[in-house]
Amino acid sequence: MPKLKAPGLRGRRFSNFFFLLRFNIFKEKTKMKTLIPFLFLFIAFVSCERNEIPEDFSPEISFEVSQFIETQIPVLNFELTPNGFYYSGYEEPRIYFSTFSGDTMSIKTESEVKSLVYDRRFRKLYIGTKSSGLGVLKGNTITYFSPDNSILPRYVIARMDVDSEGNLWIASAKNGEGGLYRFDGNEFVHFSTDNSLLTSDLIYGICCRNASVYISGKGIDGHTVFRIDKTEKGEYSWEEILSDGEYYHEIAADENDNVYVIFRVPAEGIIKLSADGTKNIITPDRKGDGFVYTKLITDKRGYLWANKISLVSSEHFSVYDGKNWHPAPTAFPENGLESIDVDENNNIWLASYSGIYILNQ
Repeated sequence: MPKLKAPGLRGRRFSNFFFLLRFNIFKEKTKMKTLIPFLFLFIAFVSCERNEIPEDFSPEISFEVSQFIETQIPVLNFELTPNGFYYSGYEEPRIYFSTFSGDTMSIKTESEVKSLVYDRRFRKLYIGTKSSGLGVLKGNTITYFSPDNSILPRYVIARMDVDSEGNLWIASAKNGEGGLYRFDGNEFVHFSTDNSLLTSDLIYGICCRNASVYISGKGIDGHTVFRIDKTEKGEYSWEEILSDGEYYHEIAADENDNVYVIFRVPAEGIIKLSADGTKNIITPDRKGDGFVYTKLITDKRGYLWANKISLVSSEHFSVYDGKNWHPAPTAFPENGLESIDVDENNNIWLASYSGIYILNQ
């Protein structure tokens, strides 16, 4: 596997530099004057690193593949970390990890993997499974939570995300019981029709962005979108931000708190709810009923990347820059697309049946 530059390596380089500096001081008992060359080197190093990462990202959208990574299996779920990436496949009880330098490993799970979410704050991977509940990977050990040892109502976990404080939010329901669950690494908290604004336990989309949690779920008439924020007292406030009889599914939010949600009734489309409360319907990039959107994700420019399944062509995704759609080249990726992620430098990672494509933006 070709070597890659890890997103956000600056901090690691700083640590290595300081380690070597401290080691030389201790070993040689160097006098102060011998540190002057090191200080000049450090200043030059910092200046170089700052120039490599621009403050503002380019507005241009590029579909040119800067790197292709072959994977051991067709990728279904994909999750970037500061040191590499995790992925899982179809109907396989196993997760894989690859470092940016090309080292790989795999860990067997108790059942098929349905979803992956990495918590950067506490450096652990959450694994949603088909029949074993929630798996928490820390180091090489997976701890499982299910109806057998927790308040989770189901053994299948398919929808979840992590907030800025490291809390995991899970959408789970069974036979009219369930709703939304928050897991802080030790305990679960259940939000239902009894202690929240939820009118149903069915939740279709979940997204954490900045300090907020956004969910789309079944309402009294159609579906409803809520924004959940933590108060100064440590409690959670709920706000209904969208409810107009549409049927909402996947949901995404950008770094400016603009919310995007897929709706499918009465027709396929995407709603943009701006942070100021303005609602706009984004016209689909291609009219007709020949495709459906399956996943949304925003990059650091606020551009919306929409994964889709086309029934009449080989189109796999499009990008919305706030004004216009930019369709990807036909039949790219060659073997379909399942997952999209964005690294700290705004490079786009596309996980497909054949491997992973990296698009530098």
